[in-house]
Amino acid sequence: MTLIPNIFIFTAGDSAARAHLSDSISKPIDPNRVLELFDPNDQEIVSQINLKHGLFAWGAIPGVQNNPRWDQIKAGDWMLCVFDSTYQYVAQVVAKFDNQKFAKEVWGETGDGKTWQLMYFLTKPVAISIKTSELSDFLSKGYMGFSKIGEDKVNLIEKTFGSVQNFIESRLLAESNLSSDESHPLDKITREDVIHALELIDSGQMFGFASSSDYDLLYQEKRYPPKAAVGIAAIRTHGKSYET
Repeated sequence: MTLIPNIFIFTAGDSAARAHLSDSISKPIDPNRVLELFDPNDQEIVSQINLKHGLFAWGAIPGVQNNPRWDQIKAGDWMLCVFDSTYQYVAQVVAKFDNQKFAKEVWGETGDGKTWQLMYFLTKPVAISIKTSELSDFLSKGYMGFSKIGEDKVNLIEKTFGSVQNFIESRLLAESNLSSDESHPLDKITREDVIHALELIDSGQMFGFASSSDYDLLYQEKRYPPKAAVGIAAIRTHGKSYET
């Protein structure tokens, strides 16, 4: 059974957090600086991560809310960085460690001596710029600190896009480079896309489309609004519904 990836959010709302982005997100950490801060058994893992991805990382301060969320992180989960009500980076989790020495070396510590030791390594973060309001149907409208997208939202993403991977690629990664694909949004939809759209309509998901006004699309003796069927079918190729 394949586990569905989680989607986590970390914010960088103040100047200190923004500075940490340049420490370990917008550019990689020098492995010579941190490798010896890991247990001998983990140093080979960190070395392999560095060879494959570079050392990009983020972390959370231990606490009542952060600990159980960090415990749920697994390799393959997605991390989205948010500030200014905008998704700024997207990356995938490679591994996680509870490492106080690493956190203090890379990010320092707070005034009361705490540090972001619940850390995780990431694939190279991709810089994006997408307003949180644009994805509020599938994610959340706003965030504070370190959070996890709820199971109901992830299930909706799986049902609508086929997988979390497809959602990330079409709604976050692709939308940051829309100009690279000059084809019409409807050119690449398939019969399967249309059938999937009809299934979504059957489940009550209309994505803002209205019912039929002049004529219907007939499929298996059921009637559907054609504009909605085509517009929703474009989600896979366009990244969102397309209003003709």
